[in-house]
Amino acid sequence: MIEDILSQVKGDLLKDAISKYGLTETKAEQSVDVAKDTITEGFQNELKAGNISGLLSLFQGKTEILKNPIVLGLINQYAGKLISQLGLSTQAAEGISKFAIPFIVNQLTNQTAQKGMDEGGVVEMLGKGLGDDILKQFKGNLPGGLGDALGGFFK
Repeated sequence: MIEDILSQVKGDLLKDAISKYGLTETKAEQSVDVAKDTITEGFQNELKAGNISGLLSLFQGKTEILKNPIVLGLINQYAGKLISQLGLSTQAAEGISKFAIPFIVNQLTNQTAQKGMDEGGVVEMLGKGLGDDILKQFKGNLPGGLGDALGGFFK
């Protein structure tokens, strides 16, 4: 879903990065890729940490985007990555991150709020690839081979 939204808004993001912050077309393209990675990793980390209620509140549109702690964290992470990975100035990285992350997340929450996202939907949307890792970790922490014995139960 995040990739679908990025493909819809990529033109606006590129235009803004180039015209307002003087990025080359190549750097602007790279900045969109970094945004996708930052958002995906950030949401998956929240899911791994068990913050389903925070994600659900965000995806249901119950919190103002710029006051949401998840979004604020994403903005900071993205700015740091723009500086470290693309060599952008602090000023450019902060400007782009404060525009791009809320813009993308707003588009995402508009779609998820319309669909009536619930906890299962959050896990399904973000949990692809995580479910197996979490299951393996859970089974691996059970004593005396119990995880292997119960392995078929979790399939």
